[in-house]
Parts: sequence; structure tokens; C-alpha cells
Amino acid sequence: MKAALALSYVVAVATASPIGFLSELFKRDTSSDFDPLDVWPGNLTQISNWSNWTNPSNWNSSVGLNGTGNGSVGGNGSIGGNGSIGGNSSSGGYPGGVGWPSPKLQVFITGGEYQVSNWTQSPDVDVTTLFNLSSLNATHLYSVAASISSALQSDEYTGVVILGSEKALESLGFFLSVVTDSPKSLIVTDDVDTGIQVAWSDESWWRGVLVTQKTSIYSGAIYTASKPHAGKIGSFYEGEPWFWFTPAWPTFLSPDTTLRYEFSNFTDITTGNETFNSSAPTIPIVYDGYFDPSLINSLSSSVKGLVVVSSGNSTTSEFKSPSVPIVYTSDDSEPVFDDDVPTGSIAGGFFSPVQAQLLLSIAIANNATDPSGLHDLFWP
Repeated sequence: MKAALALSYVVAVATASPIGFLSELFKRDTSSDFDPLDVWPGNLTQISNWSNWTNPSNWNSSVGLNGTGNGSVGGNGSIGGNGSIGGNSSSGGYPGGVGWPSPKLQVFITGGEYQVSNWTQSPDVDVTTLFNLSSLNATHLYSVAASISSALQSDEYTGVVILGSEKALESLGFFLSVVTDSPKSLIVTDDVDTGIQVAWSDESWWRGVLVTQKTSIYSGAIYTASKPHAGKIGSFYEGEPWFWFTPAWPTFLSPDTTLRYEFSNFTDITTGNETFNSSAPTIPIVYDGYFDPSLINSLSSSVKGLVVVSSGNSTTSEFKSPSVPIVYTSDDSEPVFDDDVPTGSIAGGFFSPVQAQLLLSIAIANNATDPSGLHDLFWP
């Protein structure tokens, strides 16, 4: 009887105001503020330190650097009287266990021009050279990612800066966006001083990988050399980053997309790194109309995938393979859709040729070669 009465009430409300009823039925609860800690899918072991890291009053010394001198918390008995808790700190650290260390950054050098400066000589910045290359292949990128992963998981660092050549920015930004998943600052740059200053800002958290070049800040998941203004989310002005949007994930990387939900193992950097060190898959990029399909077929045993760059968003090629995944993409602003490619091939959507090659490399390294799964990966 109660169920019948409840059902009759619902029907009555829906009949009287169908639009209002649907609005109430699906209305989003906005009674509480959005908390990114509740939805971030990555490692949150260090998030309890967030408010301490981003509050300068909690940092070690009066200038916010790890050094000698009176600690900013507990010096001369500012807590507890004449040093009963703190006292003068001989090392500038948080005396008596009170307070937190100032934010510390890890800088990795992979290429580009590195110059010693006040920023890089700060005791709060650790600098490690990994490579000195103008361009990086997927094997190099996995090696970089392994080093970055260790730093991101450490309580010692609040962010990581990767210095690379201008040519490598797209590869670094996109690859690291896919295989890392952390709320911390992760900055790819060709100017280490700018990268450090952006990474210091707590506004750079919760944005995924960022690429800084000259005075612009981009989303690493979207930045491409062929479309330099795509993915621009802020500017660097007078020593400060200015972001135009509140922190958010690019749609491609949001927690409920195919990448993070169906292919969550992509962030298992150890497995991918081992695969590439033992036998890196060969995935050439060829241009539509400028390659001989018979040559590709003859190399099928060594080629694990193929990226075909079409003219605009259309292709005259009918090249497809039952054993090798083939992704068609464009090097201009035109997206490539399913109707634009041969049956059995994969439409690259909005991805650039380099991004498509890297995404396919990561997928193959993680044994994700099912055609339908790859289609969903490129079209989440």
C-alpha cells in the first residue's frame, strides 16, 4: 500500500511538471564544496601534508629555505617559552620536531640549455642529470618517468621540474601526462628558472603535467609543436604563474575516462620500463601517399604498430592490417574521425602524430592491443 502511494505521488508530480520533476530527479547536490582529494585517482599518501607545504609560515627558516639559523617555528621559545619546545635551531630545521620543511623540488635534466642560477643553487632544489639529448624516444621517456615517479612518491619533494630541449617538450609533456598520476607540480620546460618558479606555486598542483615555454603555460596532455597555442592555460609574468582556469584535468585524463578506468595499468611505470629496456616496440610515423604498403607488410614482424599522417582529416589510403594496429592522424588542426579511415584502422581524433605514436607505444608495452580497446583509448 505504501509503495503504491509513493508511486502515485511520483507519477502525480511528474504529470504536473515533467520538466521540473526531471530537474529535481537529476539535480546535482551542491550543498558541499568540491574537494579534489575525494576524486583524485592517484597516490594520496602525501596529501595530509598539503596545507603544511603551502603555508609559508610553517616553513623552516625566515626566508623559506632549508638552511642554518633560527627556525621560524619555535625560535627563542616562541612556542612554549624560552625553547621549551623549540629554542634556537642550530641547523635551521624545525626544532624539536615542530613545523615542516620548506617545499623542495627535484629537477631532472634531459636536454636543453642548463645554466646555474640562484634558483638552481637553492638548497631546496636538487638537480639530477639524466640525459643531454635534443630528442627523446619512448625508451628514454620511460627512463625519465621512472625517476620522476620516485620523486613524486617521496614526502621530500612537493614537485618535479623536467628540463628538455624545445624539440622534446611535446613528447615529455604528453608521455608523462599518460603514465603519471599525481596532484603534485610536474613541470616540463626549456627554461629551468621559469620551470622552478611555476613549480613553487601551489596553483600548479592538481593540473597534471604542465609545459612552460617562454611566457606561456600549457597543459602537457594537449601541447603540440605544430599547434603551439592549443592547450594554453596561463602565462608567466614578472616571476609569477598566472592561471586562467581553476585546477582541472584535461578530459582525456579525468578519472572516469577510458584511459584511467580501463587502462589504469599504464601508470605502472616499472612494467613499461622493463618492456622497453628488453624489446622496445617499433612504431614508425609515415605520411599518407609517401610510403609503399608492401614495404610495411614486409616489415610486419618487426613493426608493432603504425601511425599514418593523413592530409587534413581525410585519407586516400586503404592500407590496413589484421595483425598490426594502424592509427590515422593529422598534423594540422583537423581531427580524424572513424568515417575518415579504412575499416579496421583507428581514428586518431585530435592527437598529433607524435602523441598518437607515444600512446600506441604505451599501450603495446602494456599488452593492450585489442582493436576495440585501442579504439576506445583514442576516442574515450
